[in-house]
Amino acid sequence: MVKLKTAKRRPDYSTTIGILVAFALVLVSIALGSDGMGFINIQAILIVFCGTFAVTIACFSWHDVAGLRGSLRNTVFTKIKDVKEAGVDVIALAEYAKKKGLLGLQEKEDEIEKDSILAKGTQMLVDGMSSEDAEVMLKQDIESTLERNQRAAAVLRKAAEIAPAMGLIGTLIGLVQMLGQLEDPSGIGRPMAVALLTTLYGALFAYILLTPLASKIERNSDEELLVNRIYLTAIICMGNQEHPRKLQT
Repeated sequence: MVKLKTAKRRPDYSTTIGILVAFALVLVSIALGSDGMGFINIQAILIVFCGTFAVTIACFSWHDVAGLRGSLRNTVFTKIKDVKEAGVDVIALAEYAKKKGLLGLQEKEDEIEKDSILAKGTQMLVDGMSSEDAEVMLKQDIESTLERNQRAAAVLRKAAEIAPAMGLIGTLIGLVQMLGQLEDPSGIGRPMAVALLTTLYGALFAYILLTPLASKIERNSDEELLVNRIYLTAIICMGNQEHPRKLQT
């Protein structure tokens, strides 16, 4: 009896490692050149990070922003099942259903990834639902997942656009404050730090954190869509009692 590859998604550390290494390189370069405390400025942090968050919420709904957590967990920090691996699994599952019948799919429940389209589809077939009805419901589920991931990526993309703009706003604020201190040269340093650090914070926030996360969601969402389509085809095939080898075409 063929055993399915895995019932659980495996952690994906590539994005986390990449982001941490990028930030570490920046921090090391700062430490090698000067006292790192000079790069911490509360005013700049408020303008860039809090400002970016506020404007992003203004562009979307709170529900859209809150939904980021689920999309990041499901598509960024866990590996999407490999397309070839998914193909092998559905053929093995279809062959098993051909031999044991649809009710026999219950024996494979522990080997199927929980809450996946494949798990939902096989449960529908076991419950006696027709392949046509299962197809309609699963397509709605697939479209809902795709829409949720696209919205999450859009939120991150917009935040990545806003962060440098907030950095520019902070720079202008710092320059105006600096001009007000021209009569007292000793007071120029603080507003100058705000002017420069807001630009730095905006660039780091946008291009080391937000953009990579958005790209990863988009990439994994496309991969997940392809895998889900394979699963959907398999459910239809099993529901219609078609030969498993048809899935190879």
